[in-house]
Amino acid sequence: MAARRRDLGLLASVERNAFGSATSAGLKLQLSRTDYQAGDPAANRPAYQLKASMPIATLFVQHRRRLGSSWVEAVSASVVGAAGDIRVSLQNQIRWQLSEALSVSATYLKAHQLSQSLRNSESVTGNIFPADLYVTAGANGVPVARNDRYVLAGEYRPTGSLRLGVQAYVSSYDGLALVAPRSTAPFATNGFATGSATAPGISVDAAWSAPHFGLVARYAWEQVQVEHADSTYTPSYGSDQRLDLGGIVFPSPTWSVRLGLSGAFGRRATGVTGNFEWEACNLLDRGCEFLGTPETSGAPGGIRLPTYLRLDLGLRKHWHLSLAGRDVMLAVYGSYSNLLGRTNVLTFVTDPASGTRSAVEMRPRAPLVVGIDWRF
Repeated sequence: MAARRRDLGLLASVERNAFGSATSAGLKLQLSRTDYQAGDPAANRPAYQLKASMPIATLFVQHRRRLGSSWVEAVSASVVGAAGDIRVSLQNQIRWQLSEALSVSATYLKAHQLSQSLRNSESVTGNIFPADLYVTAGANGVPVARNDRYVLAGEYRPTGSLRLGVQAYVSSYDGLALVAPRSTAPFATNGFATGSATAPGISVDAAWSAPHFGLVARYAWEQVQVEHADSTYTPSYGSDQRLDLGGIVFPSPTWSVRLGLSGAFGRRATGVTGNFEWEACNLLDRGCEFLGTPETSGAPGGIRLPTYLRLDLGLRKHWHLSLAGRDVMLAVYGSYSNLLGRTNVLTFVTDPASGTRSAVEMRPRAPLVVGIDWRF
């Protein structure tokens, strides 16, 4: 497999600020070239090839203004000429400041994507080498993807050190190039399917800061559904619930200690078949071993995975030195991943000969980063 993308562009813009408002407009000219090939490298011609060159012209305008003492509106629009058609993208947000501590906002977004990736998002390889393999839309049957998104959000700041936020959204996607329904390889080998997706969700976050510590927390719920032809599936990246907790403590002005807890519930995965071995990166045994050519097995997102939990620890110590009359900071830092040594599962692999299914484990308990920081 080989993929190449080259973009050439020219951008001209102008901006004007006035009392209570700001406006900018511009023109962007771009030439996007992509070349994707998959097949036997010894063959004279690749078994599957997509090659395209697309000129793109974009005219855009952005405007932000205050509406009275408590309302702010931000509007942006762009007209894109590409792939034999003219498309309009929009974003409109209005924010209402009910008081000094409380504000709410509503946002609508319509966007288009002119390049799509032929990486199989359900392949376990994407968790190790998440490289996108772009192809330009408008040629070789590649559709132009569209996203419509509605967001309702609120923010509450009762004090200068405490922030609470909530957000609810609904996203719909159309014209998606889907590799998983057509290929078991990590990338497209004989075409792709066209589909759509929906993703409603809600998230709640909080942040609290003080002179010697800081805390952050975030909880998110989301239901991702991908549709193509007459089938529907939940992709491997569509965990039902996610939880992130973090804290930083300053025992002294030169020491900092960080703790971070990450969790994912209702996880999905697509099975793997064939010889496959993977060891996550760590400094103890140099890790990063990836052997075999894994292929997907079974329905996309057809395996339910156990809950993912990981606790990470980070330390940092710095000193201030004087060098040639200037203040210089020297610091040492390090992070320890999966401090509790929990065995998290990435997916399950099936031996084609015996039919035995075994779990592919994720990052072990190990130091991940150790370094020195020099600033002057």
